[in-house]
Amino acid sequence: GNLILTKDGSNTKVTGQLSMAGVGSSKNKIEAKLTFYTDKNEKIGDVAVSGNDFGGESQTFVSEGAGDFRAYSAVNLRIGAVNDHIISELPSILYENTKFNFTLKLPKTWEGKYEVEEKVIESEGLRADNYNFIDKANKGYGGVIFTITIWTKEDWLKNGPSLIGVGQIYKIGEDGDKVFTLAPPGDVEYNPHDEMLKAEFLSMYDHINTIKTTFKLTPAPSLVGYITKLENQRALVVSPISREINQTRKEFYDAIWVSKMTQDVEVGQYVNVWFEGAIALSYPGQGIASKVTT
Repeated sequence: GNLILTKDGSNTKVTGQLSMAGVGSSKNKIEAKLTFYTDKNEKIGDVAVSGNDFGGESQTFVSEGAGDFRAYSAVNLRIGAVNDHIISELPSILYENTKFNFTLKLPKTWEGKYEVEEKVIESEGLRADNYNFIDKANKGYGGVIFTITIWTKEDWLKNGPSLIGVGQIYKIGEDGDKVFTLAPPGDVEYNPHDEMLKAEFLSMYDHINTIKTTFKLTPAPSLVGYITKLENQRALVVSPISREINQTRKEFYDAIWVSKMTQDVEVGQYVNVWFEGAIALSYPGQGIASKVTT
């Protein structure tokens, strides 16, 4: 806490305080790193934090990193070692949203314990898509750990500053006309009378700061359409949206034979396809799938 960033030539000097819980009066050797991000979740700098006197009382540290990252939006602390014991990064699982083309890394300990609910919010000309990440064990009490919201840039510029002023909401990405934010819940979302349920929720909640820095935009699919034919481990995918190519053929539908198609697809399914390498220009075209989602 209490981070102070000052310019020092071409570098940024960071002064702050670090304390450790549950270590009594002992003094401990710490090796850590603070990483700073923009409001588009782009890394802009980091500093090393190390010393031998960290314990229960706040210990001041001073460190320096290359570049100017005083205008940071988010910062993440990563502990690399305590008393020469290396702290490995937690294994993760990938959440992938194919509607808005983004991913998040979630702790593997969440596996089977969470679900995502999509809700569309429409009010007084405002429209936003919400994805609530929910602790299933506490769902009866709400269970929302955090919410990803996708805004239009116009709505965010109109409403964002006032929302930031009244509560915790973090801009984590931007893609064209879309702005992505993450916000923890404003209310208690767990059973406060059940210590086990409370502890589970809070242990998941503690990962929010790390999760928000894993947000990544992914390329949009190259082809979106219906499978109209399956043949020899490939599928003919046809776009349902026509486009005009010239005055004599006003309606044209993209169609591509896709090889390396996943095994569980069926004729009639609506799929998103990403390709590896070039697509043959015949009609229908021919391409090799790098990823397919339904």
